[in-house]
Amino acid sequence: MTPSDRAQYQGALDALKIAGVRFCVIGSFGLFMRGIELGDYEVKDLDIMIDPGLDNIERCAAMLTALGYLVRVWEEELPVPLTQDFLKGKYYLRATKPGDALLTVDCTYEHDSFPIESMLAGSEPIGADGINVVLLADQIAMKKARGTPRDLELLALVEAATSLSNGIRSLT
Repeated sequence: MTPSDRAQYQGALDALKIAGVRFCVIGSFGLFMRGIELGDYEVKDLDIMIDPGLDNIERCAAMLTALGYLVRVWEEELPVPLTQDFLKGKYYLRATKPGDALLTVDCTYEHDSFPIESMLAGSEPIGADGINVVLLADQIAMKKARGTPRDLELLALVEAATSLSNGIRSLT
């Protein structure tokens, strides 16, 4: 990820916060925000978890659109008006924008294994701008549960950087 891409993602987070979108940062960008050294691991996108309320999802989509992102759900344009029936079972919004590389913001509003409300409530503000980031223990639990080769690679880097290898709280 280039410094320009990082700055654009940070700008999107700041704009979402100002717009009153309730969210927390998850994924490798959240680890980057915590200052965890990821070595050569490529942070490819920005993942956030958002409150699943329809008004919150609409605010999120509107702000990302205003920032020049194309916002879709499973390659479908968002209908006007947006409805819970349309969103149900689709899990996230994907916002894309050309930059130094294609910028991608995935906004998860539904999750089968981790309660979004719990993740949002337990997140903590990081940095001078106070952007909420999921707790490190929760981040590790999500990566372990998903268990893709890329997740396992990231976990090894995180555990090496933090010496955190046990004591992760269960969210089930």
